[in-house]
Amino acid sequence: MMGPQALQVTKADLDGDGKPEWLLAQFQAQSNGLGVPYRRLCVLWPADPRQAPLCREVSEWQSLTVLVHEAGRAGCSLMDSSWQNGRDARDKPRGPGTYAVGHVLRLQGHHWQPVQDRAAVSRRLLDDFMIERETLPQSNAQRLWYQHPDARVGAPARR
Repeated sequence: MMGPQALQVTKADLDGDGKPEWLLAQFQAQSNGLGVPYRRLCVLWPADPRQAPLCREVSEWQSLTVLVHEAGRAGCSLMDSSWQNGRDARDKPRGPGTYAVGHVLRLQGHHWQPVQDRAAVSRRLLDDFMIERETLPQSNAQRLWYQHPDARVGAPARR
């Protein structure tokens, strides 16, 4: 992919030290089927240019994988999300399906660490969510995908 969406830079205080880090998101690939875009997300420390970038692969940057502010905490966390096939016992009549599943990560000591006291959140891919996916980057400003009434705490069992 070429053009302005191939490379995105976001400035945010990720570690809560009051100084912004840079997040560089570089397009890598897009899947067939759902058309999931994959990006390489790298944290750069402009205050310490000798510090090596911290990179990870993410899917659906700024749609499902987003920066979030947790109440009572300085800095931003990362809701790292992906699509998973599974079965949720609460969706028994529907059977197995595809779910967006997100886990909160915090930047600590120049590493992304999973937040142990925050359970995963999931939302089944149904028609309304599929339509909503097209506008997620814009609508996340009003309500993040995992704050929707259809989102649930916990990840579905993998099938």
